This record gives sequence, structure tokens and C-alpha cells, in this order.
Amino acid sequence: MTAPLNGEIVRSKAVFVVLLLMLLGFVASTLVRWRMPTFIEMATPTASSATAVVSSNFAPNIAPNASSAPKMPVASSSGSGKQPLSPLRVGALRWELLAPGLLVNAGLDPGENSLFVKAGVDAHLSVLDRMSEVEEALARGGADAKGVDVAVIPMPEFIAAYERLRALEPRVFFVVGWSRGREALYAKQGSLTNLPEGELTLRAEPGSSQAFLGLFSLQLAGAPPTRLRFELPSDKTPPDFEALSLMDIPKVDAASGKLQLTSADAPMMVPIVAVAQAGFVDTHRAALTAWVRVWLEGEDRIRADAATSAREISKQGGAPDPLVLINRLGPLSWANLADNARWAGLSGRGALTTESLFQRGWEVWKAAGLLSTPLPEAPASSPTIISALVRQLGTDQGTEKFNKNSDLPRGSHNDVLLRFAFSAAEVDEDALAGEIGFLAGLFDRSTLRVAVRGTAAIHKAKAAKAVAAAIGRFGLAENRLQIASQPARTASATIEVLGAR
Repeated sequence: MTAPLNGEIVRSKAVFVVLLLMLLGFVASTLVRWRMPTFIEMATPTASSATAVVSSNFAPNIAPNASSAPKMPVASSSGSGKQPLSPLRVGALRWELLAPGLLVNAGLDPGENSLFVKAGVDAHLSVLDRMSEVEEALARGGADAKGVDVAVIPMPEFIAAYERLRALEPRVFFVVGWSRGREALYAKQGSLTNLPEGELTLRAEPGSSQAFLGLFSLQLAGAPPTRLRFELPSDKTPPDFEALSLMDIPKVDAASGKLQLTSADAPMMVPIVAVAQAGFVDTHRAALTAWVRVWLEGEDRIRADAATSAREISKQGGAPDPLVLINRLGPLSWANLADNARWAGLSGRGALTTESLFQRGWEVWKAAGLLSTPLPEAPASSPTIISALVRQLGTDQGTEKFNKNSDLPRGSHNDVLLRFAFSAAEVDEDALAGEIGFLAGLFDRSTLRVAVRGTAAIHKAKAAKAVAAAIGRFGLAENRLQIASQPARTASATIEVLGAR
């Protein structure tokens, strides 16, 4: 047998050494991994970049699907099992609009028993005195101690300020409630059912909720925008009409004229809404969903015991006295989840929604000269937060209030608040039904009386068809709608809104 060459012996030994080293390396790496503790790095949340998170009580069905659900890394090395809180800064125009949040947060900053903290939200609340302060705070954002992520404000004032906030793409994501009796319209000459000839003057603070009530009511009553002119409260010339905030004056001067209507007569005309940037709503769905759910608990506390709630809020530094708070909370009606489902358009019925009122409100302010651009193409509201809550809780939350526009009987008297007139020669029955639905939603405590011009047989048939279409499309109660004889004036059709008892 031939002996192996020296070169082959060297190569075989080299291969053996390499294989041995590889085996030793594998064993060593296995031992090191077995002994090494596991660490998961977690980024520190900030007000501008913190990802939304809620406690396990609010975890199911927060986002529409798993891919879009907000995610937060969880620390496994500490062993505490606690998730970091999602920071959220919320500002409201006046103390009474912030009341539900103050109760459940146990103060402006999270108290020991804050329900927001228990829901995974580090909520810091602030009271803003003027709409200009709200605009500045929204522009700063929650990352700034002087800014806010969410603003709770009257919707008419949000619409009036929209052009200045357009770059933020603000969205209404929650209806907090409605103003019912805080705003009033007075007539010094004529009335809503007997408008004076020529130019009409309205004294009011431009961009305010009371100005919106006055302008919208006058336009519905038939005063074209070309005939309306604003007068500032400081003007000395007596106006035809004056719109006042009853919260800002101890007593109405008799010189203001005769009361025409208040926001209690049009209970849905001045909603109080929660607004945030579109991007913030999209990236913080879980935190906002938890915030809304806890806020609703604060509203329940006020409904259950307003006096105790006012006393508790008055303990905050700078808060009004309990009696003042009681007076300011009185003309506020809080919305529940079912109300929000209807206003978000999730019920599939109802001519009055957040979007439809925004569109009408834009027309009102633009006609008055406060807005100059066309209606925004992007929606002004986002239903994602309410949709998430409806999936969690169902639509049986506050069902009685949700169905009030369709099921409950309405009492009314024959006093006509205003008369909406169609000037077109021919009546479009679908358009007439749409206006019936919108006005029935806006004046949800009133009976409507519908009339169409024509012979006895024709006018009754057309009016009945429009009324039936409105009942079918919008779920209105039949006892809220009446068919009248010929319309007043030269209109082809009229809808009279009767005062509620």
C-alpha cells in the first residue's frame, strides 16, 4: 500500500481542526443564549408621537381591523405588566363644557381616582376663554404645554374658524351635547313670520353661536343673504334683530325687543363637538375611543346629580361658584352614544347629521361674509371613534334618546316660529321631503305644517306624498307632520315650524 503524501496529511488535519472549532463555537453560542436575560426596548411616549393605548377593559374592537389597530410595545423585563399611558391634552371653551371631563379626571390634571388613567389615558384638561385661544392651542398641538390635541367647542364657532384652521384638517369626531337656551334672537321691528321690507340688520358678535342662531333662523324664514347686514354689539344704531348670549348678560334689556326663539326652540342647531386634527384621529384611535367612553361616564354623573357635580368642579382653582355652574349647566343637553351614532350617519336615517349641519353652516357664514372659500372637499367629521364604540357597546346605549325623533309624541301650539318657503314654480317632492326631514331634525320638539300650492285635490296629494316620503326616509313620527291648506304668500310650498309646548 502506498503511504499518503505529506501534503495530504496536512490537509486532513486542517479539516479536522476546522470542524472541531466549529463544533466548539456552536456549543459556546448555545450556552451564552441560554444564560442571557431578555430585554425589549420601549420608546418613551411623547405628547406628539405617543401611540394610542387603552387598558384591557377597552381593548376589544378598538380599530376597524388588526392591521390598522394602534400598537404599543410592551416591556417584559420589568414584570409590572402595566402599559404606559397615552398623553392627551384637552381644552374646552368655558368651564361648563369641560365639566364631564373634570369629574372623571378628578381635576384638570389626573387625580388619584382618575378614570381616564384607569382607561390608559393621561388626560390634562384646560379651560379656554375665547375662540382665538382655542385656535392657538390647536395650532400648538398637545406636544406643547400650552397646546391641545382635542378642543370641545360649539360647532357654529368651529365652522366660522375653519378657514383659519384648514391646514390642520380639523375633524369633528364626537358630539358632546347641545346648547338649549343659551342663545336667543330678539326682534325690534317685525318678526320671523313678518319680515320687514328692505335691508335687515342683525346685531351680534360675528362668528358666535348666537349670531349663527340669528342668521340661520332669518335665512330659513326667507330673508335672503343679500338683505342681511351685521351690526357689531358696539354699534349704536337700533337693529331690526339682535342675537344675544344669555350666559353673558344677567338680564335682557327690554329695548332688545320681542323674543323670537332660542336654541331651546331649535334644540339641534348649536351642537357642542370635540375636534382634533385628522392625522391625530387616525393615529390615536384607541386613546380617543377610551377618552370618549370615559367622558360619557362624566355626562352620566351630571345627569344623576348636577348639584354635587357643580360643587366638586368648583373646588378647582379658578372655577366658578357652584350656583354659577348650575346656571351654566342647565341649558346644556348631553349626548349619549346612540345620539352620536345618529349624528355620525351610522343609523342610516336622519337628514340632520354632523356633515349636513356643517354644510348648511358653511353656507350661512359664507353668506354673512365670514367665510370666503367654497365648501371644503374633505369631510369635516370622522365617524371612526364612534364606530369603534358602537362595535364595543352596541347601539342599545341610550336607546330612548336615540329614538326620540321618531317614536315619541310631540305637543305643539299653533304659534308659528318661522315659515320656510319654496320659491320655485314647480315643487320637487324629493327636495321638499329632504327639507321636511332637515327641519324636523333641527326643531326636534316641534310639529311641522306642510302646504303645497295648487287646486284642492292637487295640493293635498303633493303635500301628502312629500310627507310620506319624509316619514319613510327619516323615520319621523306621523304625529309630527300636518298637511295645511294653500301656502302663504306667493310660495309654491311652505313648511311652518310650530312652537313646542
